[in-house]
Amino acid sequence: KDSKRALYGKLKAMNFAIDKGEIWSSLEAAKTCIVEQKLRPMLLLSDSALEDFKDIDTQDPNSVLVGLAPSKFDYEHLNSAFRLLMEKHGEAKLFAIHKGRYMQKSDGLLSLGPGGFVSALEYASGVEATIIGKPESSFFEKALQRLDAKAEEAVMIGDDVRDDVGGAQGCGLNGILVKTGKYREGDESRHGVKPWYLAKDFSAAVDEILRENGISD
Repeated sequence: KDSKRALYGKLKAMNFAIDKGEIWSSLEAAKTCIVEQKLRPMLLLSDSALEDFKDIDTQDPNSVLVGLAPSKFDYEHLNSAFRLLMEKHGEAKLFAIHKGRYMQKSDGLLSLGPGGFVSALEYASGVEATIIGKPESSFFEKALQRLDAKAEEAVMIGDDVRDDVGGAQGCGLNGILVKTGKYREGDESRHGVKPWYLAKDFSAAVDEILRENGISD
């Protein structure tokens, strides 16, 4: 996961007319949760994501936060998280930015996501993780609040039929599945989720939204 600054930079580079304050990510949702509960987390996050948590107290941790951080998914890091959950059993909390099963890397191949590693910590420690991002309804509901929009006025565009599209449509949004990223042929017919629209890419998804609302280029 990228920091808010890095994500904003990528969006601007793609010519999105967006203010940094309009971005609502699972990282920001996680930080809000940590601050509200006054927790001191052990952070299993990517170097970029850690940038958003520089002001968070991590001394003598009493919780674990797992994000999309392949460099932290080794025995040493996971065992440290497990030991914390066991040593403070009943007190320490386990959070996951999301529980994605897999992702696509820059080489075009699928790779394990954080979900399996979060499940391993749950299984070993007996502590159930709180999932903060997609497909949790609270994540989508907060995004709608920030946009001051109703679910039927919003559309989710994503490459994961289960977490992106399924999660959004479970909250009343329309979900568009794009045939890019982690998408694989036939995903639109899997997991009991029927996307509102199947688009070849993000641009085609936007075109469909405009067409549906009677807006021409």
